[in-house]
Amino acid sequence: MAYAPPEIARARTLPEIFNARAALTPKLLPYREYDAQRRSWVDWTWAAIAAEVARWRRVFAGERFPAGSRIGVLMASGVTYVCAD
Repeated sequence: MAYAPPEIARARTLPEIFNARAALTPKLLPYREYDAQRRSWVDWTWAAIAAEVARWRRVFAGERFPAGSRIGVLMASGVTYVCAD
């Protein structure tokens, strides 16, 4: 069985697991993505991912979808999609 830090092991939902991971290791890099315009790789820290997820949450909250709504998201695979999802 894999070891999970107590903060993560106590989490009951995916958002709780995500928040615990981001809080435990804010400077570590969970994602790296290629930026074709800059022709370079971009590193994403857990803190940056958490900020991007929070931004998407605000965007979706601003749309005032009814609770339980299902929406479609059409975007390319990448860090932005992961954060929106």
